[in-house]
Amino acid sequence: MSSVDKNDDLHDEKAAIEQSEVLVNADLMNDAFDGENREHEMSTWVAIKSHPWACLWAFTMCFTIVMESFDMFLNGNFVALPHFKQVYGVEVPGHGKTIETKWQSSLFQAGQCGAFVGVFLAGPVTNKFGYRWTTIFALMLMNATIFVSFFANSLTLLVVGQALEGVPWGFFIANSPAYASEIVPLSLRGACTATLQMSWSIGSIIVAGVTYGFNKRDDEWAWRVPLALQWIFPTPLLILLFFAPESPWWLIRRGRKAEALRSIERLGSKSHEEAQQSLAMIERTVEIEAQMGGSPTLLDLLKGTDLRRTIITCLIYASQNFAGNLIANQATYFFEQAGMGPERSFQLNLINSCLQLIANIIALPLASTFGRRTIYLWGTATNVTLLMVLGVCASISQNQATNYAQAVLGILISFVFAGSLGPISYTIIAETSSVRLRALSTGVGRAAYYVAEIPMIYLASQMLNPGGWNLAGKCGYVWGGTACVCFVSAYFFLPELKGRSYRESDILFNRRIPARKFKSTVIDVRDNDLAVKTKCGATMPSLCVNAARNGVTPVFGVPTILRRWPAPEDDQVGIVKFICMSTLICPQQNYQLSAMIYRSPSPSLRNIGNPMSDSETLDAVAECPSVIQPALRTEQLLPAGYLGPTSFIAGLEENVDLFLHGEQFNRGGSENSTIAPSPGLVKRTAEIIRCLQDFSAIKNLAQKYYSISQTAVIPSPLILNALDELEVTVNAILFGPASDEQLFTFSTFVIHNTSKALEIPQNSDGTVFHKCFTGPSLRLEIIGVICALAGRASYFGLADSAVRDTESRTRFSHKMLVACDLTIQICKSLTGLNDLSLWLVHEDLPLSNLLRGDSSSVTWNRLGELATDIFEFGAHRDTPSLLPLFILESRRRLFAASYQLDKSIAIFLGRPPRISWRHCDCCLPLDISDVDLAGHTHILEAARRSLDSDGWHTKKVYQQASWIRLRFIISTFREEILELSESIFVYLVLTISTRDVSSRCHEAWNLLPEHLQYTSSCWESDLPIGVKLISIISYLAYLYNEFSIQSLLYRDSKNSNAALLDVSSEILSTWERSVDIKGDFTWVALVYGFSCAGVLIRAIQEQARTGQPLLYSGSRSSLIRNLSIFISQLESMAGPEQATSPLFIRATSVFSSIIDEILEPRPEVPVDGTNLDAVLGSDIGTFVFDLQGMDLFETQDFRVAFDDMLY
Repeated sequence: MSSVDKNDDLHDEKAAIEQSEVLVNADLMNDAFDGENREHEMSTWVAIKSHPWACLWAFTMCFTIVMESFDMFLNGNFVALPHFKQVYGVEVPGHGKTIETKWQSSLFQAGQCGAFVGVFLAGPVTNKFGYRWTTIFALMLMNATIFVSFFANSLTLLVVGQALEGVPWGFFIANSPAYASEIVPLSLRGACTATLQMSWSIGSIIVAGVTYGFNKRDDEWAWRVPLALQWIFPTPLLILLFFAPESPWWLIRRGRKAEALRSIERLGSKSHEEAQQSLAMIERTVEIEAQMGGSPTLLDLLKGTDLRRTIITCLIYASQNFAGNLIANQATYFFEQAGMGPERSFQLNLINSCLQLIANIIALPLASTFGRRTIYLWGTATNVTLLMVLGVCASISQNQATNYAQAVLGILISFVFAGSLGPISYTIIAETSSVRLRALSTGVGRAAYYVAEIPMIYLASQMLNPGGWNLAGKCGYVWGGTACVCFVSAYFFLPELKGRSYRESDILFNRRIPARKFKSTVIDVRDNDLAVKTKCGATMPSLCVNAARNGVTPVFGVPTILRRWPAPEDDQVGIVKFICMSTLICPQQNYQLSAMIYRSPSPSLRNIGNPMSDSETLDAVAECPSVIQPALRTEQLLPAGYLGPTSFIAGLEENVDLFLHGEQFNRGGSENSTIAPSPGLVKRTAEIIRCLQDFSAIKNLAQKYYSISQTAVIPSPLILNALDELEVTVNAILFGPASDEQLFTFSTFVIHNTSKALEIPQNSDGTVFHKCFTGPSLRLEIIGVICALAGRASYFGLADSAVRDTESRTRFSHKMLVACDLTIQICKSLTGLNDLSLWLVHEDLPLSNLLRGDSSSVTWNRLGELATDIFEFGAHRDTPSLLPLFILESRRRLFAASYQLDKSIAIFLGRPPRISWRHCDCCLPLDISDVDLAGHTHILEAARRSLDSDGWHTKKVYQQASWIRLRFIISTFREEILELSESIFVYLVLTISTRDVSSRCHEAWNLLPEHLQYTSSCWESDLPIGVKLISIISYLAYLYNEFSIQSLLYRDSKNSNAALLDVSSEILSTWERSVDIKGDFTWVALVYGFSCAGVLIRAIQEQARTGQPLLYSGSRSSLIRNLSIFISQLESMAGPEQATSPLFIRATSVFSSIIDEILEPRPEVPVDGTNLDAVLGSDIGTFVFDLQGMDLFETQDFRVAFDDMLY
């Protein structure tokens, strides 16, 4: 076979990996990233609480080892049982009867020989039938083989019975660590696999107790009863494992995805979304390994990097026999040879077993806290020291003190082993092997253990037996020497795998990272490390001159994947380049769209472990491909933006290039450089730029906005960095000697930049992102965004003294609004949607609402425009993994804030929502600060590690993302309330549904971080005023959900229920308890106060009219007091500058007259003659939407934080 053919085969294999479903589907890849990140971020305690069933099944499987432990320690005690020695021993002068060394060794070795066979059978059997059924079969076999040992009447038959029992032991020890490591989260992997050693200790305790209780019997039941006790384990474990789920990793390897998903959900995933993410993570790892290696065989353990992993597994398993473990296995006999009597030896053995269990328990938090390599090395070093001291104690003249010293040292050696080497070895073994070869690897590793143990058991018996070498405690020299060899080997060959996913472990081994550098090496979440050699589609070597720079060895020739695509000869080069870019192999060619069309994940372009400087990042951007966001092209045949799975091209994804113009295909850009902008367009753009003449004031406003804002959606550094760049440009154009002609030339340049697609380099971070739309790349969208922010800040009094008066501030804000509106029109005519245009529409919406005071139409329409843009752009779904994380998180923030605003307006107007959650698949933004989000990549990754499994920051911090998350959670229930309000359910169904929503809403609030939950004492705290405000507003929004639910339940009744009255009173009293800032937030009184006051007044009216008891948990006087205070607040808020003043004045009059009539009824005026709906209805239609900042939409951050605020 020629080298070209071989290379083609190699490319076929790699291409198959790249084209596998999980690796080419962007949604699945995003799920895989999220699943892996969630496991990395999950703490041990959170993992235990969220996956209790996984812990139970892992412990159950690990507990099967108790049977091997029981039998092993039982054999060690048989040789010390007086009656057993009397029946089967031989006379040794000076020592009485003793079991011969050959039979001692045989009793120990028989079971290991059987287990040796079992571990080799376990691998292929488990690969075919799965962990669960294989272990159930082994438990049934165990039940049968115990009969042979129990009825044995000679040492020969007893040895045969032990050999037969060893076969199921092999299945247990091979499957237990593998199964446990696969079903528990990453943070629990060490602790759960360490419970294997605990099973050994439990078995030794049972044996120690039983033999201590039966050692004085002078008949055969002294050893037959302990043998019979083996039957207490298999049957209960068999029943439990019958109900256990199969490992989802094994199910995925067998292609049973539906069963794997059910298994993941049974193991503890809280939601279907999390289960899907875990499934995608497993699929990704399994698919890579399967495509690279095919079906697993024993020979695969000796190939490539798997050989290194096999050697580590075998060495770690075998080393358990060389670091003091055999002293623990023969503890009773060791104590006798150390000078203790039979009775005292059994007592010490029982103490030793209990201390081992304590050590195992200590090992569990150690395994979750410290690294595997660290624990192993320190444990081995400690035992080397203790073993040498043991040898010294046995070498000096012997007396009772030295005898006890040897016994204590033996116990300490066992304790250290049980707390470090023993349990951590199982964790290392389970994590070192690849997923594909795990069943085989653990089996072969255990076989290495038995290969080492069998001669070591003979050696140990020979050293302790008086008929052998009779070394007693001097064996410490021997075991100390072997333990020292284990330490040196581990230091050079044992890698640190704590906190590593199976995918990361595969990558580290494939890259042949030295063991000591495993811990410090950074693995990007997007890396697949599919190949060392990758097929390059270039027809000439000159096209790949930069391939070596990226660590890629190019292989020339026509890609075999092209055989699927019949294309004209002259188009082949273009398609070849296209495919090169889809795998990021040919960095010199800057073609776009490939990643979006093929949705294939790409390796990271970062220099792993060495963060680049800004200049290096920009240089890399110049050479490496970028993620190009869709832009409007005059010649494009396909619509830009998100196209869902039911779109008209969904079935033509692989041939989508046939729809594209050939020249455009090669060009890849959306530049309209050949089309000169019209003079009118240039003039309008120049007017927008002229609005920046007072740029120092604009910059100051934006900076103040971000200094106090608690709900800003756009991360502050992305805007503040852009301001610094923009200031240089503006000063050069507007304050230099530039003429109008030069300004128009500059405007043409900005139009040209804006008409291009927005390029987001894959390896960029928030520190350099502003360079994509400022400086030489200045775009019109960012100018509009800054104008919108400055306009809102000015309206709320953050301007300098020059525009401090209300009229000047309002005039300046109107100027910014006109510029912002015009920017939206121009940008939408020039280019398609991108992140900046979404920012622009989002920030324009609240400014328009503040100034126009016409939310009934303009705001509603602008909100609809924002919702349309979100769906068209695809921001309602998590974007492809090719984007940097800070961009993905910024989109999530914008979506969450837009969703919350949509629900607030929709529920207040009683209209259907524009953005429905059932049609969205966007994760909550992470609770990360703006600075960390827009920082260098390593800073962002460190910030992610400070989050819990739900995405909340583990420290009590108040940051913009926290409130965006909180308010989004509250808003999801508003959508359900809206759906129920529009439903045609019968009353019973409606009641059940609404009460369910209420219950889940309360539960969600109680699950929020405690510091984000409002308490009335917050006003006495030293928290910033902005934090206090957003806290109370969020709490009022939560209460309003309950108010809406209770109103919905009793919407057809004239009477109010107790719950409705209680929540209405709570809303009014909560607002009353706040500091006197009502004048700045009249919308709160309008949105929450009017509804609640209306309910309470109606209830008091009805009670006064009928005399029936008031269904309210408090007193009638407290209700009237709350209403009176609310009325006085309305009166104080009815200022001339407020668009809602007429409504407030009239409401004050109406409410006051009703309260007065209730308190002092007059016969000539009926109490119930005032109809609130009739009195206020017409005014609500006119004024209710002239509120300033519906539901705290960016309004709570400003004037109240300053000393010159008017209270």
